Amino acid sequence: MVEFADRIPTLRVAVELKLRRFSNTSKKWGINDLRDIDALSRAVPYCDVVVADKEMAGFATQARIHEDYGTRIISRLSELPAELPSLIQRSADLGGDTSGWDWLGPGEGFNVDEPTPFAG
Repeated sequence: MVEFADRIPTLRVAVELKLRRFSNTSKKWGINDLRDIDALSRAVPYCDVVVADKEMAGFATQARIHEDYGTRIISRLSELPAELPSLIQRSADLGGDTSGWDWLGPGEGFNVDEPTPFAG
């Protein structure tokens, strides 16, 4: 069962973060702990860069989950601009729509215009 659970990225990240959070028995759990774990369990396996609070970034780094998914975890928003050049380069290397939205469908790209209302 553990081997199966380890193959589900969001579950694996959530378990690793909860284990580290549970290890500090002197600190009470708060609703933000659950929100942080939920958000990181979805973001870490599928994002290139994740900004987390200092505690959760530390837990994720201790668990080394970022290494398995190739995710850079930072704990200060001020660190984000330094990450942008590598993200831009990665997007350019992928070819196609450099915004990264080409995965929606060939030639679809990202569009901020509202869709035409259905007249039916």
